[in-house]
Amino acid sequence: MTRYLALRFVFAVPALWLILTVVFLLAHIVPGDPVQQMLGEGARDEDLNQLRQMLGLDSPLPVQYARYVSGVLRGDLGESFRFQPGFSTARAKGLSESAVLFRHAFGNALIPIPAILGLQFGILLAGAIVTEMIFSCPGIGRLAVQAIAQRCTQSPV
Repeated sequence: MTRYLALRFVFAVPALWLILTVVFLLAHIVPGDPVQQMLGEGARDEDLNQLRQMLGLDSPLPVQYARYVSGVLRGDLGESFRFQPGFSTARAKGLSESAVLFRHAFGNALIPIPAILGLQFGILLAGAIVTEMIFSCPGIGRLAVQAIAQRCTQSPV
């Protein structure tokens, strides 16, 4: 068992490194300047350069990649460029870090959950339909198929 786990770990390391590299490259290939988006169109060049330096975006790509990999190995994935101004404003108002996370970040993170749950429900229902058809057992899947069939074949009065 130890040999199996060691072998799986050996194969996982190159795959994780490849994923890490692709994510880094995709973040840099995407058109647009994150600093320009953060500060807006009317930002001065001095402010743009200062923020680039603060975020480390003025360094060459190999240096940025080394910082990124070392941060990921430490569990630090960096700050989001997109939501940083909103959180900075909340911090500037005097909110604590936990209040910023729970009031602002947590609310933003909850937005896609209904869509994900809806997709998962559809997948579960489709799996139930297939399973019930294969094993000829009545259930919610067969009931759904019958309801759809009756609704489609009935003509309006």
